[in-house]
Formats: sequence, structure tokens, C-alpha cells
Amino acid sequence: HIVQDLTSDMGTELGLTVKNSAYKRSGYSFAGEDFNRTAGHHENYLSVIPPVSGAADRERHPLHRALSSYLATRGVWAGAGLVADNRFLLTQKQSSISFIGANKITVEGNKPAYLIHAGQNGFTQVEVRLGDGNMSDWAIMTKHAFTSFVLRLIEHGEFPARLFVVSGQADRILHDSARLKHIPTEQGYMHPAKHQRLIAEECIELTRSHDSIPAEEIEAAYEVATVCRQIESMDHSLEGASL
Repeated sequence: HIVQDLTSDMGTELGLTVKNSAYKRSGYSFAGEDFNRTAGHHENYLSVIPPVSGAADRERHPLHRALSSYLATRGVWAGAGLVADNRFLLTQKQSSISFIGANKITVEGNKPAYLIHAGQNGFTQVEVRLGDGNMSDWAIMTKHAFTSFVLRLIEHGEFPARLFVVSGQADRILHDSARLKHIPTEQGYMHPAKHQRLIAEECIELTRSHDSIPAEEIEAAYEVATVCRQIESMDHSLEGASL
């Protein structure tokens, strides 16, 4: 709220219209609920995705399977990138943190890719813990806006089951930092960029039946679809690229 007030005041002084939307929130309240549980580069969103008891229940729940599937391949366009081990990595943390399991005691050990904090009034807090922060303004803004859009897709039950990553594989893909190779989905093996492009196209399709989706989320969906087409057109016979 403080940042929103400041930007609004700045916009008034400069005679500009400032978009008053913030997807990254640290310590905020909504509808009387206190969601003061954020840290570092973690992303936080309000959602109606219910909390579940553990990894096994998450694998059986279609809303959680959809979110896990999306996060498993998001790094193909949202990653920070670095050169390590004689190859280029699109994201940093996948090479150093295991996302299999939920042992949060170890510094670089097992941690879930996301957490759901229970609230009231039907809302929960989705805390995405990939931490793929970087110095690209485009990647930072796009990943927040597009992830918010994907959550809408999931909440409306429009995330297609054919795009689910095969049960038990989403966290493993995050952990293994696999090369840009085909991944197993319910529709068969596909490239991570194609997987993200198809998700973006499903989001765009949702705009045909829902006219209240924020403009920045729609713009992000089109940009993700475009950049993923560009990635798909690359020569993937080249060695060294990794998620």
C-alpha cells in the first residue's frame, strides 16, 4: 500500500497515469487476513487454490498439478541465467537446490517449489519459491503478470489436463536442471517452450469469455507466446543449454 500510494502521488505530480497493480507483495493484509509471510525473491499471489497436506495429495489434486506443471517449465523464458559447469543455465537455483521433498532445514536442500498458506474468506496465499530473480525488468514483470494470469486459468478450471506434466515429474524437472529437451506431459513429450506457449495460448483463449482480466496480464500472455515461439525456432541440436 505504501508503494502504491507513493507511485500514485508521483504520477499525479508528473501528470502521468500510473498502473496501480503490484503482484509482488511482502507483508500485506487482504479482507482482514494477515499474510505477513514472505521472504527474499519469493512471489506471492492471492488464490482460491486450497492447501493440501503433502506432496502426495498435491500430485492428486488437479489445481496443484496444474500449478506444478506450469512452474516446472517457466524457467525456459523467466530464468536468470548464468554460465556454470561448462554450460549455460537458464535459471540459477535449479542447479543448486533440490525441489524434491520439503525439508526446509538445510540451506541448499529440499524445498517445495511453492507453498500455500491457508486463510479465510475463501482465499489462500500462493508463495512461489523458485527465486529466479534477475536483472531483466521484462522477465521480472512478465513472470508476475503471467503467473497471475495462469492462476486465473487454473481457478476457472481451464488449465487443460493434456498439459499436466506426468505425475511425479514436475518437481524432478525443477531439481534436475535438465537440458532443453522434451518433457513428459499427458499429451506426450514436448519441448518446455512449446509447453509454455500452449499455456499462454490457453490464457489468451480465456479472454474470449472473461472481460475483466487486467491488461498487463493479457499483454504478458501474448509476450510469453511470442518469446516461446522464438525459442522453439532455435537450433536445439546445440549442446550446453540447460534449464
